[in-house]
Amino acid sequence: MAGSRFGDNSSVTGSFVVSGSVVLNEGGREDANFRVESDDRAYALYVDSTNDRVGIGCFAAPSHNVEIHHEGADGDEGLMIIRYDGAVYTNNILGGVGFDSADGNRPSRINEASAYIAGYASQNHSATEKGGYLVFGTAPDDQDDDTASSERVRITSAGKVGIGVTDPSDVLTVAGNISSSADVYVLGSVSASNNMTVGGNLHVSGTITGIDTAAITSYTNSTNNRVITSVDSNTVNAEANLTFDGSTLS
Repeated sequence: MAGSRFGDNSSVTGSFVVSGSVVLNEGGREDANFRVESDDRAYALYVDSTNDRVGIGCFAAPSHNVEIHHEGADGDEGLMIIRYDGAVYTNNILGGVGFDSADGNRPSRINEASAYIAGYASQNHSATEKGGYLVFGTAPDDQDDDTASSERVRITSAGKVGIGVTDPSDVLTVAGNISSSADVYVLGSVSASNNMTVGGNLHVSGTITGIDTAAITSYTNSTNNRVITSVDSNTVNAEANLTFDGSTLS
């Protein structure tokens, strides 16, 4: 079929085998769409040449650049990225999504994008060992292209979240200062190795400890009256009642 061309509304019954390149809609005719039907989906694979849209598994023509339809069933829940190269080892990337622009070189790796989300294996994979962790990364301002961006947030295989750390030891571990403009509720203890600034109330059901000598600098109420003041690493002055685990200390 070398050099063969199909005209308007051409159709093929049976198999269609091509050993070379295939160009559809050469010349850019706006009404020359490409559509493949399945048993129950009229737009199983669809290219809308007028609106520059692609549909995969669709019941109707897509209304976005890329659109996937699903019915929430086994094997029919959306997009799945599978690493398929024989063996997957600890810290191997399983797949990801990168966000970037066309300025400079387009990234060849997910973690070179201006911002990215990527999944990694947390152990050597097998049928009974499928652990993984999730990473969110961004590039700082003024970073060159073709440069790995920085990991900012990690969710481990144990469900622990690290911000600025890759090995969080608690449910939430933050490397750096924490600032809140409203109330903070902690269902447990608070341990601070850096500053914690709370614009509202700090509610703690457990203990408050600090690695540095100023874990608590001060707390003021809504009328700007100082209620709690840190004297040193062992002493805290209180001008009102303190409540810990339901017990009030006067």
